[in-house]
Amino acid sequence: MFSRKLFVAAVLAVIGAGAIVETAAREPDLIYERYGERRAVFQDWLAACRPGGYCSVLAYNGVGPEAVGVDANYIIRVSSGAPGLGYDVVFTGVAAMVSEESDILVTVDDEEIAYLIPGENLGWARQPDGGVNDYLFSQSIANVAIVPAMRDGGRMSLAFRDLDGAPRLVGFSLIGLSAALNWIETNRYRL
Repeated sequence: MFSRKLFVAAVLAVIGAGAIVETAAREPDLIYERYGERRAVFQDWLAACRPGGYCSVLAYNGVGPEAVGVDANYIIRVSSGAPGLGYDVVFTGVAAMVSEESDILVTVDDEEIAYLIPGENLGWARQPDGGVNDYLFSQSIANVAIVPAMRDGGRMSLAFRDLDGAPRLVGFSLIGLSAALNWIETNRYRL
């Protein structure tokens, strides 16, 4: 009886390890070159690396005929300039911009992950080298709480107030994010 339990445990461990390896080594749905970048699509996420090592992954909300912007109503981007420096998380509001006084509540799978208040060191700020509608999340909060939760989650939501003070709730699929992040880390200097 003892050896049967060990056998079953070993089989389950191998199956589980196989699933982990398969997820980590997932092949992209599509790879192509555009605007000097190597790009790969992983379900709901687009990964891109430029010569020099800058890489990012992004997802869209509100694509297609209902989109206000050229690409989408909203975009979430996770980027990394160099190995070991951590990630930047940037939210782009196209359909509605975030009020400068608004807090941003970040949830993953309906669990509160971060409550970001305006201010570079405290939560979020307009991205210095981005557009007026690019909002950079605190890097320390992003790397300690947000990105790990995104990797493990299925859906992310951002709640905020727009320029008119109206509440907004924007959701993003997280399906394919982990594989996209793994891809940019392994393809960073392969261009």
